[in-house]
Amino acid sequence: MDDIAKLAGVGRGTLYRRYPDRASIAVALLDEHERDLQERLLRGEPPLGPGAPPAERLAAFYAAMVRLLEDHSHLVLGSEVGRSRFETGAYGFWRAHVRALLTAAGSPGRTRWSTSCSPRWHRRCTATSARCSASPLSRSPKR
Repeated sequence: MDDIAKLAGVGRGTLYRRYPDRASIAVALLDEHERDLQERLLRGEPPLGPGAPPAERLAAFYAAMVRLLEDHSHLVLGSEVGRSRFETGAYGFWRAHVRALLTAAGSPGRTRWSTSCSPRWHRRCTATSARCSASPLSRSPKR
């Protein structure tokens, strides 16, 4: 906390008034990186951005999310306190994005996933890209 306060040019007390705990600081620092990924999902090139089939976009999203988690693991781990991480706007965005892609892909489990995409399932899927790419949802749907 002292190092962060010094870098920000404020006192430690000022820092604690704005961010009551370390998790709050980690969430704030992670926010910029999450916003960048959100922007690429909304306006980027396919397959991450619009224009690719839903299954390809989902696979690209999970690969990008794994990169984000690996690149900023210290912030992600620092923000994983209680449920606060899952109450951020970014997490809601990820959940809505995955839900929309699963619905658009017409996945067999569409009803279940569109109504409940639990944080525990999300952590399992983003923990390793190999597990996600092996998922039936990462394959293009047959039409």
